[in-house]
Amino acid sequence: MDIKETSQNPIAVDRVKYLEKLTPNDRNNLQTVRRLFKKEATLFVVGGSIIKPLPRKDIDIAVVFEESPNDSSDKSKLTPYRKALEEFSVFKQIIEQLIIEDPNFEIETVIEPLISEEFGSEFILRHDGSITLACKKGGTPIEFTRIEERETDNFIKQSKEPFVSL
Repeated sequence: MDIKETSQNPIAVDRVKYLEKLTPNDRNNLQTVRRLFKKEATLFVVGGSIIKPLPRKDIDIAVVFEESPNDSSDKSKLTPYRKALEEFSVFKQIIEQLIIEDPNFEIETVIEPLISEEFGSEFILRHDGSITLACKKGGTPIEFTRIEERETDNFIKQSKEPFVSL
């Protein structure tokens, strides 16, 4: 897999080359997911499906929602855990809407944001929350992970692992 190291995209992988290495089912599923998300968020494939041999147990997608201009709630008063739960609720509603729009997908697993047991504090999360979708027509399950970052450019700059922008 070709990984481009540039100052703009330190470890961006070419989308076309990535999609070509996938099975037709996986390629079609990712293209459908991108279409269903419309402008709700920016999707980045991350994890093993980029640089490790296929097949993989799932395809990991980091979901970056841009800040909503009409979001009037004051989240600055919430702990990171409470904020994560609130945002995960919206994230889950969007995923549920996607499976209504395309009934070929179904929710396989839901992991809500979790507090680190080691520290027992609402300020340290062990998991940001994720939802895994299975496709009834076949293909690798797709795991969507909620990302706290609200700006696509910052997500790209902070990435330490290869990614594919869908």
